[in-house]
Amino acid sequence: MLEIKDWKETFENSDTRKRQRLGWFLCPSGADSNGYVELMTYGEVGIQAFGVFIAICQWSATRGRSLRGRLVRNDGTPLRLEQLAVYLRIEICHLRAAIDLLKNPNVSWIIETFEQTSFDKSASDVPALLKEKEKEKEKEKEKEKEKEKVSPEPPADSGHEVCSASEVTEFVFLTKRAGVRWALPKRLLEILESTYEHTDVRLEVRKAIAWCETNPTRRKSPSGMGKFLQGWIDRSESRAPPGEQNKKSSGQKTFENGLKALGVAGG
Repeated sequence: MLEIKDWKETFENSDTRKRQRLGWFLCPSGADSNGYVELMTYGEVGIQAFGVFIAICQWSATRGRSLRGRLVRNDGTPLRLEQLAVYLRIEICHLRAAIDLLKNPNVSWIIETFEQTSFDKSASDVPALLKEKEKEKEKEKEKEKEKEKVSPEPPADSGHEVCSASEVTEFVFLTKRAGVRWALPKRLLEILESTYEHTDVRLEVRKAIAWCETNPTRRKSPSGMGKFLQGWIDRSESRAPPGEQNKKSSGQKTFENGLKALGVAGG
């Protein structure tokens, strides 16, 4: 595997080593180093090799932090010169000649190492760039969760219509979907109150909200909240005096019809 000799010590500092990508790189000043003097003794070929080296450095600076200075692919495996020629937009014949000269012991700006490729390493030695990508994916997932807003109705892909903010009440339930809440639609509350005239529907709704808060493993999906409330109020009704049970049971079909009209199903 080819790499730029002493990249981190020569072309970077403590600040740049912390950066994932660079828009520039540090370059030693002066024209009296042994490698530079040796290159210039080759005349036009040496000047050409010097230009190729600068191009390689510019390209390397744009790589991930763990890859800079090494002529490798993103997975850490050696990069073929044909591929590098494409990246640098340099003809392969000129690139080969320059690399050979830059590897000359009297120049040694490019050196050859014999490290194991990423395919031979253990999982704990996976190139840091891959780990960075995994971290970025996790951050994106967290951002998506934070962006999820209160769900007044089941998700759009469930086949149910989603209510606007003006069509929902202040009663908001936690659901089993992480980060998603379900707001009771005004129309559904009206159906509940008209159907169960002898029940304090709003009180029961508050009780149901408290139950969802304290029973995270038993919460319902947004699409199942209507059915959940129906069952909740039915159970409340069953605990009422027998006379009132008969009065309210006659409204059961009315309530079910209302749920169908709203597109609220069990789930």
